[in-house]
Amino acid sequence: MQVSNYLCAVFVLLVAGGADLYSAASDTLYAVQKPVADTPDSARNAKLPSLPVKSHGLISQFTMPECVMFGKRDIEKMPYFELTDILRQTFPAAFPQSLGGFGGFNSFSVFGGNAHDNSLRFNARPLVSPMFGTFLLDQFPPEMLERTEILTGTDAVVFGDNSSGMLINIQEAIHDVKKPYTRLWYAQSDYNFIASDGVFSQNFAPDWNGTFGFRRQSYDGRFNNSGFDIWNVRFGLRFSPSDKTTFTLTELFTNHGFGANGGLMPDNTDFTNPITALPRISDLDERVFRHDITLAGSWRPDSGFAANGSAYFSGENWEINRGSAYFTGVADTLRLMQTRSAFVGAVLRLEQKISDILFLRAGGDLTWVNSAASVYADVLSGVSAAGYIHASWASSAGISLRSGARIRIDQDRTSLSLGAAVAAPISSQIAFTADFSRSDRAPSPTEGRNLPSEKHLLALAGLRFGPDSSGIIASMFSRYISSPIESIRITDTNGNTLGTHSFSGDSRAVVGGFIRGRTFLFKRLFAQCWAQSYFGGGAELPALFGGISAQYEYKAGASSLIAGFSVSGITAYRGETFVPQTWNYVATENETPAAFDGCSVFATAKLGNARLRAVYSNLFSAHIEYTPYYPDLDRTLRISLSWAFND
Repeated sequence: MQVSNYLCAVFVLLVAGGADLYSAASDTLYAVQKPVADTPDSARNAKLPSLPVKSHGLISQFTMPECVMFGKRDIEKMPYFELTDILRQTFPAAFPQSLGGFGGFNSFSVFGGNAHDNSLRFNARPLVSPMFGTFLLDQFPPEMLERTEILTGTDAVVFGDNSSGMLINIQEAIHDVKKPYTRLWYAQSDYNFIASDGVFSQNFAPDWNGTFGFRRQSYDGRFNNSGFDIWNVRFGLRFSPSDKTTFTLTELFTNHGFGANGGLMPDNTDFTNPITALPRISDLDERVFRHDITLAGSWRPDSGFAANGSAYFSGENWEINRGSAYFTGVADTLRLMQTRSAFVGAVLRLEQKISDILFLRAGGDLTWVNSAASVYADVLSGVSAAGYIHASWASSAGISLRSGARIRIDQDRTSLSLGAAVAAPISSQIAFTADFSRSDRAPSPTEGRNLPSEKHLLALAGLRFGPDSSGIIASMFSRYISSPIESIRITDTNGNTLGTHSFSGDSRAVVGGFIRGRTFLFKRLFAQCWAQSYFGGGAELPALFGGISAQYEYKAGASSLIAGFSVSGITAYRGETFVPQTWNYVATENETPAAFDGCSVFATAKLGNARLRAVYSNLFSAHIEYTPYYPDLDRTLRISLSWAFND
């Protein structure tokens, strides 16, 4: 807490002193915005400060009709601590593969896939851990986002690699403020969870903006070896030489350490008691030091053309601190194992409006990656290249078609992804959508680079009744996987988990559906209910997972109060549990029982630029496991306060 307390003090000084310092220079920097009657013509015609390109950092500079999007103003009303909290509230069609607490590898299963089928990008450039082939979502601070795009189906597999589940792209926060802008966030919860975040931003010259931020979190954990200690710092520099052009340079440094207990032992009789519920792994923790540097540019000379791209570097050092009981063999003798990896690359995207109804998008990635070998992972080194083309057509009658293809050439394989989608109105209140995609998913170094790529066929079909904000959505999906990558647990004679072994299994299929209904009552009361169902193979998800939520909003001038509740439940299922050494999933020994999440009640109050959030989750202290042997938190009170100055 010393670091966060010091930074908070610095921010308060910046707020107090920055305004005075800025006022002395603002009349000079922005005098052209306030011409007076006797101002010479040459001064009145001086260039006004340019506005940043608002679509800078998005996958597409033009509207993507089937894209789920939320922004920083949307999440202000949400009770959240981490990015996965926001995604769960925004995209209920995803099944949460939660590890039961904060700071760990919490992810999602989308359309019968798992975390390795999802892709994360920032300003449209990839964010991935080369060794694991995926990304720890909660490393990313929500305060660094402007808008977030969620793509699925055809759009996901064309615009991203290994994206047969979903593609998440985060647009960097855009602050365009004359006076110094500061935002402070503080959060606290049970099990000694404490977090703080601070942002400072200012236009320090015409067309130039500088932003700095930090985030600090610590947590003891409910069970033994499940706590964490995390902090990161970030900065951004933006230059907009005109209203049509924007360049940004961003850096996100993360120091993320967490206990990796591997879940609880399956033979425990009471998972709700932290004393009797013993973890599988008692002496293993992980820490990553990571840099993500991105230089991005966007150019929109007119309403029909856009070009954007980025050059980037990511480097990380994974430390795994293990007791001798978890060494993998006689040659494995180091308690502290370090694995370094890095990747450097560039992304280019071009978009052209061919006519009022036809858009064409094309682009590509070029990446050099180097990830060292370890007792858990193969070496990964070399250059890869990818290229895509995507076309969308929309008629005046509301019918739209989308299609595209992506090819990727790695050091040892070629991957092909393609798909097509259609959306059409059946009546003024009913619309039909269908999507079919085919994609390859390459194995990660911890799975084994000698394995063949998975091949996914994903079909989606849905109906929408009424508007999205107040209507019903019903959809079905079918996923077929050939050469699926499966893993089994490696243990010693004492039953200690040493890692996993991966292999190509038999083909499998999983079928499921999703339905969601939303409505507004009395203009201020919003309610929704939803349900998911899964059948067949795949991740062996529950046959039924659903919930209901409602909230009421009261406004008085600029102030508001939102209060509500949510409750969800799952049927019994035999899922896959998570092994921390390799970040792979293995089949479980026992069936996970049916359960509900104990109900949560929440309230958020806004007074001026301050917002207070309170959540009492799992009100009845129920036992539920979204990932087997990783019980979700029991009854907890979560409180957070954010305050923005000169917003």
